[in-house]
Amino acid sequence: VNKGIINTSVLGQADMGFAITLALHHDLNSPLFKTNDDFDIEQFLEGAEPALERFQEVLYSVDRASLSKILNGLKNELEKNDVGTETGDGADADTAIDADTNDDGDGTSKTVAANGLDNLDYKETVEAFFKPDWKNRAEDDPESLHGQLHAMASPKLFESCETQFFTSAVHCLLNKVSRMEYILDSGNIKNIALLSARANEVGPDETTKDSSDESESESNKDQEQMLDDSFSDGIEKEYPVAAQIEVIYSISQTFRRKRIDSILDTDLDGDESESENVAEDEDEEHELDTAWVAVFEGWLRSDSNNDNEASSLRWKLV
Repeated sequence: VNKGIINTSVLGQADMGFAITLALHHDLNSPLFKTNDDFDIEQFLEGAEPALERFQEVLYSVDRASLSKILNGLKNELEKNDVGTETGDGADADTAIDADTNDDGDGTSKTVAANGLDNLDYKETVEAFFKPDWKNRAEDDPESLHGQLHAMASPKLFESCETQFFTSAVHCLLNKVSRMEYILDSGNIKNIALLSARANEVGPDETTKDSSDESESESNKDQEQMLDDSFSDGIEKEYPVAAQIEVIYSISQTFRRKRIDSILDTDLDGDESESENVAEDEDEEHELDTAWVAVFEGWLRSDSNNDNEASSLRWKLV
């Protein structure tokens, strides 16, 4: 508390804030956090701030880089199916979503597209046209924006980010609503506080035990019940230790409003074409302050068979 690791002014605002503070103090003193000499909670909090700023920057950069292509491709595919024409030889393959790759076999994409832009069902459109490819891009180029995002996030969070991006783009297109465009390098974390910290040993899966192990366990069951742990020198086998740390942070970011028609007038290289229909207020920048909860997970002590994981302490957002 005296070092500022536990921010009582933040935790005290929650229901049962005093109990949360005591629980956090208790969990931080767990001996399992001492299984890795590289772990220091003060250093973690210092590093979490720039790490979260970088995560937000990369996430919104992926959004900016992909939005124009997704919207133009979706619109072109819908309009192409709506009028019953085929893509000409001069069409750019990257501007349209290929009907063969997006048709699930029963003509769903064409059925949805045939309804026209003004009468499309939101859920059906997402299901028909959403084909995840961020993971492939990340694996093809680990240094790309997609690769950087993949390295920061767990597989589930990475997939959720892509799904949320696509559904948001579909929402803006079908409802013809403006979209907030992030101004690069405008993110700045103002406050960050620790919410929880847990460390647990991860034992072997019970279902992997051999039948011989089960029979041996039954034969020694009575003897094990007679053992007194107070006379033991400690646990002989060291199991992997996983840690989960939860923080709350507020971040200030700058956005500007972009109308959908102006985004659709953007070429695939990301350079805006000269368009006179862009609203005058689109150049106005708005600073927004938001609060987020981030959850980090990592191995304090990994499986001894995995030398790569054991060599360094790495955290991922989940």
